[in-house]
Formats: sequence, C-alpha cells, structure tokens
Amino acid sequence: MTEERWQDVKGKVLDMFLDCTQGRDEDDVGVTEWVEFENKAGKRMRLEWRDQKIKLGEKTLSSKRPGSHVKIESEYSETERSQHFTAYMKDPAGEWVETDFSALL
Repeated sequence: MTEERWQDVKGKVLDMFLDCTQGRDEDDVGVTEWVEFENKAGKRMRLEWRDQKIKLGEKTLSSKRPGSHVKIESEYSETERSQHFTAYMKDPAGEWVETDFSALL
C-alpha cells in the first residue's frame, strides 16, 4: 500500500466513524501511523500503516575475553523503504488480533 492510498483510507475512516483515535509512533527504523475506531458491528478495530527502512543485515560484535558481552548491530538501507498495512480487531479478551483487511479496501 502506498502512502497516498493510506491517507485515502484513513480519511474515509475518520469521515465515517465519529469515535476515532489516531496517532503516530516513530523509532530509529521508521514510522507507524494508526487509527482506532468502533465499526458498525460494535467491534473495536485498529488500522496501522508502517513505513520503515529495509534491513540489509546484522553485524555481531564480540570479544574473546571471558565474561564479555556480544553486541548485534542491524544495518538498514538509507534509500530503500518498505510499507506495510495491517488491520487488527479486538477479541473478547481485549487483545488485538490481526484480521484480513481485503474486505475493508
């Protein structure tokens, strides 16, 4: 899903449902935007769009001394990016469960 399509879906959700909560979480690797709302069936849903750098590999840094620690550094591309769209629905226990979102689009 492209960023333009995500903005379109998010706009439609914000227009259709009154009780919406939205947010944006950033970390070193990328950005996650989300929207939570209650659908027409009365179930709580969460739509997430993640834009992140592509992981190229990992480096393991260690020493042969006894008692030393091992450090793993991940390497990310500065030019290539990956986008993911995920839909979640809250189950009766209150946990977010990934759901098929093809019907929503």
